[in-house]
Amino acid sequence: MASRNRKKLAELRRVLDGAGVALTLLSLDDVEPFDEAPETGATFPRSTLDKMLDAAMGACEQLFAVQREALELPYPGVLPESSESAKKAFGS
Repeated sequence: MASRNRKKLAELRRVLDGAGVALTLLSLDDVEPFDEAPETGATFPRSTLDKMLDAAMGACEQLFAVQREALELPYPGVLPESSESAKKAFGS
């Protein structure tokens, strides 16, 4: 949930638990810091949506950083040998 408001989080947890929804609820305090847009939305739902989008983009950036690091590591296995003697030319 794109919020740090403990009361909002507790209420949402209560509602989800009461509805039997098995969901791990995270707040903004549970994720790595990221730049948040100021609350400029004309309504609460708009501000909430803006925060959720910022959180999603921040999570994507963190995921991409981890993937870049992983790609720099040596391959842990053995790559299969190609059965082709030579690669085909583009368009052939």
